Amino acid sequence: MSIRKKIGILFTAVTLLLLNVQAWADFATQSFGANGYDVVAYHTQNKPVKGSRDFYSFVNGVTYLFVDKGNKKLFDANPEQYLPAYGGYCAMAMTLGKKHLTNPEAFLVYKGKLYLNKADVRPLWLKDVPGNIEKADKIWKEIKDTDPAKL
Repeated sequence: MSIRKKIGILFTAVTLLLLNVQAWADFATQSFGANGYDVVAYHTQNKPVKGSRDFYSFVNGVTYLFVDKGNKKLFDANPEQYLPAYGGYCAMAMTLGKKHLTNPEAFLVYKGKLYLNKADVRPLWLKDVPGNIEKADKIWKEIKDTDPAKL
């Protein structure tokens, strides 16, 4: 094999290695859907459980983490069943046309759907869950694709 060919192979190998390292570095520092909590566990254990980077799925450009292979498998079979309402934004804020971040502990699984909230507004959400869902559902349709900073 010629020296030119060896250099070409070496260059290609190093480039692929560097690209792979960069991809894993991006994965290590990115944010995760539901703040990295397992969205399946909210349904099956009725509590927030931190997911593991060993078990993940990508849906609509968002990475979701799971505690184990079983939860990942459940999610992959039917993501819509487990995805949080309103893209994971605060459900109560959605009733006001806002997209706010949430607290993993401030949640409710209601009629099979996961609703996340900020801790300080969760009591307000719980006062009228059906009414708040009706309001938030209507507003979500209008602002779903709007940048949170523009609301």
